[in-house]
Amino acid sequence: MNKTCVMTISSIGIIGVGNPLRQDDGIGILLLEYIKKESNNLSETVSFVDGGTGGMNLLHIFNRFDVVIILDAVNFQGKPGETRFFTFDDIYSQKQVSTVSTHNADLFQIIRIGQELDECPKKIFVFGVQPLDVSFGEGLTKPVQDQLPDIISSMKHHVFKLIKEQN
Repeated sequence: MNKTCVMTISSIGIIGVGNPLRQDDGIGILLLEYIKKESNNLSETVSFVDGGTGGMNLLHIFNRFDVVIILDAVNFQGKPGETRFFTFDDIYSQKQVSTVSTHNADLFQIIRIGQELDECPKKIFVFGVQPLDVSFGEGLTKPVQDQLPDIISSMKHHVFKLIKEQN
């Protein structure tokens, strides 16, 4: 039986994922707060969601939207604070990412499972920031904190461009 997601209106969900008590893992939640501050000119079809530490519960969030943009710490073997914007094809093939798990579950695996179960949209993107340390501790590590202005600028560029393309 093929389950289909029901959408009432075209909508975009910007979802911050992470744990602020695990240093750089909290970057997704921090970026969500920054993008919310810039949201005055955004369409009313854009929603902001704190996805917490992620896991399979994200599927219940994903299926509420036509387009999902996830903000998260992603280990793609880059330099701390480096950013990458992953498309659905990147996520589904996982060719560009060797390790993406900084939480209890692999975010890209959850997305692929959601796709197979028709629990998330085809338009799903991840804005990933390379963490240095996701062990227990508050605040970002110095290398990631030092890159924060560039991280925010890159995130805003990708998110606003994608929103403009969808509207």
